[in-house]
Amino acid sequence: ACNSVRELLTVHESLVGESIKRWGTEEQKRKWLPEMAKGNLLFSFALTEPEVGSDAKAVGTSYKQVNDHFILNGHKKWISFADIADCFLVFASSEGKVSAFIVERSMTGVSTNKMSKLLASNSSHIAEIHLQDVKVPAENLLGPIGGGWSYVVNTALDHGRYSIAWAGVAIAQEALEAMVAYSRRRKQGNKYICEYEAIQTILAEASVNIKAARSLCQEAGKKRQDRHTDAVIETTIAKYFASKMAMKVATNAVQVFGGNGFSREYPVERLFREAKVLEIIEGTSQVLQPIIAQHALHTCSQKGGLLRI
Repeated sequence: ACNSVRELLTVHESLVGESIKRWGTEEQKRKWLPEMAKGNLLFSFALTEPEVGSDAKAVGTSYKQVNDHFILNGHKKWISFADIADCFLVFASSEGKVSAFIVERSMTGVSTNKMSKLLASNSSHIAEIHLQDVKVPAENLLGPIGGGWSYVVNTALDHGRYSIAWAGVAIAQEALEAMVAYSRRRKQGNKYICEYEAIQTILAEASVNIKAARSLCQEAGKKRQDRHTDAVIETTIAKYFASKMAMKVATNAVQVFGGNGFSREYPVERLFREAKVLEIIEGTSQVLQPIIAQHALHTCSQKGGLLRI
C-alpha cells in the first residue's frame, strides 16, 4: 500500500491525462498524450495555493491574454511531483474566470521549491511552484477560457477522490494483515494477544469496515463505468468513508502493536501517517460532509424520509 505510487499514477495519468483526453483539442492530444504514455513527460496537477485548497474558484494565480499568448503570475503549493515534473496543469483566474493551462518547466519565469519534513508522501516530490510573468502560448489553454472549474477541475477531482477511496481500502487492508500477523506471534500473559477479546474486537471492526468501504468503491466504480448521474456523489461518499475508515484502522493497528507501533521497524507507523493524508487531500472530510448532506436532503422522500434507492 504505497501511497506515493498510487499518487503518481493518479496525478499523471488520471488528473492530467484524462483531463487532456476529455477537454483537449486534437492537436493537444497528439502532442501530449503519447509522450505521457511513453513516460517521456511527467505532469503534475497545480491547483492548490498557500491560501486555497480544493476550491478552484478562489485561486489567486492570475492570467491575462496578450495577443496570441497568456501571461501567468502566481504561487502554487503542495503540488505532488512538481519537484520533478516536466509540465504542470496550472489553474489561474482572470475576473472570476478560472482557466486551465499547460505550463512547461522550460518556460521563462517558472521555478519550483521542494517541500521537506512532511508527515507522509515523502516520495511524492511535493513542491511549490512560482510563476513570474510566464508567457504561455494560446495553444496551451486546456478547455475554453473560464472553463477551468466547470470542465477540468470537476473531472479531475472526481478521478482523484475515486483513487483515494481505493487507497483507503488498501492501507486499511495492509494494516489489518499486519495486526493479524503480529497478534498471532506476540504473547502477553502466556497467551497470544489475538486470543484476547479486546484485540478480536479491533480485528472484527476492521474487517467489517474494510468490506463496507470496498463495497462503496465497487459501487462507485460501476456507476462511473456506466456514466450514471450518481457517479460523482457515490465517489464522494466512498472517498469520505474509506479515508476515515483507513485512519481508524491504522490508529487501532498502532494500538495493537503497542510500543512497537511507533517504531519504523514495523509498517503500521507509516500506514498511520499515510492514512491521515487521505482525510485531507482532494477535499477534506469536513468539505465533503455538506456535499453528502445536501445530496441526502435532495433525495429523501418528503413523506417517509427514506433515501431513494
